[in-house]
Amino acid sequence: MSRVGFPPDILRRVRVIFYSPGNVQITRKSLCIAGILPLNSLKQSKIRSAISVPIYLNQRKSAWNSQTESDVKNASLVMETIMTNNNGKVPTLKASSCTGSSTNSKCDIYDGNEVTVSDGVTIVITATAGAGTYTVEGTNSNNTGCKNYVYNSANGSVSSTDHKDLVAKQD
Repeated sequence: MSRVGFPPDILRRVRVIFYSPGNVQITRKSLCIAGILPLNSLKQSKIRSAISVPIYLNQRKSAWNSQTESDVKNASLVMETIMTNNNGKVPTLKASSCTGSSTNSKCDIYDGNEVTVSDGVTIVITATAGAGTYTVEGTNSNNTGCKNYVYNSANGSVSSTDHKDLVAKQD
């Protein structure tokens, strides 16, 4: 055991993490920040909140991404239903773009076939009347770090791109 009563292997890991020379004082606070000791051993709530806030924000962004992807998949199911009722062809759509809000989440795209869009999500359906394929693109305005999702009926898959890539493409 050395200095503060920690085994030498932990002290070596801390020095590597902090790039510190051997004469630096190793404290419980530095060990908690390094992730070597559990956070509940540290009594300073400022450190806990500094760590938990970014985690919370990432969870929100992940939820927004899931919302957008789900809305794109649901819109593709509505489009498949519409095409089935029209001999496999895309009819002239009543609406090709839908934006969800807290007051209105439904959008009639063709003959009573509605797409439900979450708050902050915009769905754009690109299709040519009479064609057999289409794309559904979803974006989320809640955070610029969110991903954009595109469903392509030609291959039946959903792909994602970073929001900043789409914004750069539109400029």
